[in-house]
This record gives sequence, structure tokens and C-alpha cells, in this order.
Amino acid sequence: MASSEMLVKMAGMALKGQTVLVTGGSGGIGSAISKLFRQAGCNVIITGTNQEKLDNFVEQLPEGEGKVFSYAFDISKKEEVDAAIAKTAEDCPPIDILVNNAGFALAATKPFWEQDFKDVAAVLGVNLHGAALEGFSNVLRQELSGSNIRLLVNRPGIVETEFHARRSEYDEKATAAVFEVITPLQAEDIAQSVLWQCLQPERISVVLMETLSTSVRSLYEIDREWEKRNQ
Repeated sequence: MASSEMLVKMAGMALKGQTVLVTGGSGGIGSAISKLFRQAGCNVIITGTNQEKLDNFVEQLPEGEGKVFSYAFDISKKEEVDAAIAKTAEDCPPIDILVNNAGFALAATKPFWEQDFKDVAAVLGVNLHGAALEGFSNVLRQELSGSNIRLLVNRPGIVETEFHARRSEYDEKATAAVFEVITPLQAEDIAQSVLWQCLQPERISVVLMETLSTSVRSLYEIDREWEKRNQ
């Protein structure tokens, strides 16, 4: 049995019947996370900004025992977030796992001073106010002392998703340059690492998990011969 199949089987025993909310859940890493928890028998609440896209994604999900819900709202707008939370509380079982996955980049190939401030504001609105930051998560973990809530961070490396195409304004050459001389991770790789974090016993918190392509040694060093050595 492949390791991924074994992981899903273990998740089915440990997480079946639990309810998972995934922000940005219909595309890229979020879609892979939604699918994996669905396969594990969880109820899955999928959120995004486009209801039509969400509906199309839900139709393509694999069969599973849990229920699936989808809600479209702008995570950077508090009034829409509040309305969505109220709706999920009314329609869905209590949430056991929240995956703050929503995030994107726009025109990131340009220096800051050449970028449109509207793009910068939009990115900050989602990445900062919606999915928060690692530092905020670390502070919140401390403030949750006295509760049974675990707060975990998963830091992905370079993943082959639309994120990078959108980041380079869909310039094919610029997007291809991101993946040059490395084999990028796939969304499913990150989904498996997220699921693995959630599978740990309640007494264990893997507070930070960083998943990189083996050739990517750090943010500053890429083993450019790794691909050649390993064909």
C-alpha cells in the first residue's frame, strides 16, 4: 500500500465524522486538502470567493461518508466573514479543524514601488487579515492556553499551482522560471503533510512543519545538480 493510501486509511480511523473548514478550499493546495479530508470521511466546509467555482469543485469531489458544504465570501471583509460564520453555525456540525489556507500574490515580479497599491492592499487584505501570519499564529497559540485548541503552522515550499502563474500575471516565461532546475512540490504533497499534522495524538503539537522539494535546501540555496543526479 502506498504511503498516501496508508495515511488516508489512518485518517479515516482517527478523523472520520469530524468537521473541517478549509479557506481557499477549491483551488491549488486548498482543493487537495479538501479532497484528502473528504476521503478520510470528514465533513468538509469549503470556502472561496466564487460560488460557481466552488459548486463545480464540489461536484468533482470523490465519494465520501461526510457531508460537504460550500460558502463564497471575501475573507478580507469582516462583515462577509461574520455572515459566513453565522451561516456555518446554522447549517453545519461544529467545526473540529480549521485550515487557514487562503492566500495569493499579484504582480510580485515587480519591485514594490512599481506595484499598483490596489494590488498590494488586496494581497494584504487576504494574506494578513484572512489567513494571518506565522507570528500572529504563534501569539494566538499562547493566548489559547487553557483551551483544548491546537494551533499548527504548515509552511510549504515551491508548489506547482496557479499561485505562481497569478503572481507573475500569467506570464508563461516568468512562471516557468520559478520551477527551473527543480521538481516543484504538488498540492497533494502539502495536503498530506497537513493531514499528518492533524493525525498526531492530542498531547502532541507539530507547531511548524516545513515541506520543501529535496533540491531546495533553504530559501537561499538550491542544489541545482540534484535533478541531474537523480534523473
